[in-house]
Amino acid sequence: ITQADVSLSGHAIEVRLYAEDPSQDFLPSTGPILLWASPNGDGVRVDDGIATGGEVSPFYDAMVAKIIGIGATREEARNRLVSALEETALFGLATNRDFLIDALKQPKFVDGQATTAFIGEVYGDAGFSADDSEGLTLASAIAVDHALRQRASFASSVAVSGELLGWSSTQDLASAAEYQSGDDTILADCIQHGQAVTVRLGERETLVAVDAIDEDSANLRLDGTRSHARFLLDAADNLHIATPNTTSVVRNLSASLQPTETEDSGGTVLAPMHGVLLEVSVEAGQAVTKGMRLAVLEAMKMQHEILASVDGTVVSVNAEASSQIAEGDLILEIEEQE
Repeated sequence: ITQADVSLSGHAIEVRLYAEDPSQDFLPSTGPILLWASPNGDGVRVDDGIATGGEVSPFYDAMVAKIIGIGATREEARNRLVSALEETALFGLATNRDFLIDALKQPKFVDGQATTAFIGEVYGDAGFSADDSEGLTLASAIAVDHALRQRASFASSVAVSGELLGWSSTQDLASAAEYQSGDDTILADCIQHGQAVTVRLGERETLVAVDAIDEDSANLRLDGTRSHARFLLDAADNLHIATPNTTSVVRNLSASLQPTETEDSGGTVLAPMHGVLLEVSVEAGQAVTKGMRLAVLEAMKMQHEILASVDGTVVSVNAEASSQIAEGDLILEIEEQE
């Protein structure tokens, strides 16, 4: 065929789902695939190389899937792609899913003005971080957790009618629980109104109706607005959840049977991911300052410098250069300067 035989028909936009953490300068991420839920629907194509129960290792490129939106126009393709990503969930490791959704909604991208300078221009030096400032993802997670635990209690009950769930002859049923979300501990109140709950987080209240819930997805209404969530309650009692805008992990500390501990890492330097330790730049007895390079790690075809987070003296080096190292392995210890 000749160039004259080739005609333009429709539009397609492709995004690449990566195992990486955009909030940490897109640092590659590795770990188990607790749940992979890919999207489908008209005008959506997914090319993936992963499955639930698998693992993302440090030995290959960090791309795990391509998701394509197709439409008669660019805007139709963009809208389909956004909807597809909102239906996507990958739990067990950090991904760029939330960043892709946000980027596709940015006015500069909508207007077709995005260039290779897009990330710096839009997100600045601070970079991208998922925004749940209105607390809707957290409220969704707490409502789903409440529904799952209510369902588990009902399943173990004897001769109780399902019509009585959430019913009270006096006043609305209320319960309080502590949740862990990232580094924050949050006190939440759940006030039951039939099949809906008011999630109270401080002075903020969100009415969440769980219209339907199955093994890993839920249809919700948040203050009357329909929403959808993918979720997974893992073996450690962590609830992984992906709403249309944000992916998060929360843990019900009040219901958990496992004790939680918070450790101050201080001068303990751990491997941030699996990889090959190319270089250890310091030795025992050496004085180091905050920001000084301690080691170089190679993972997923990239080299990452590991920097000192404190001033002090290296008291031990526990890993050797040119060796394989796993995420969380001890590399060296620093006695912090007082």
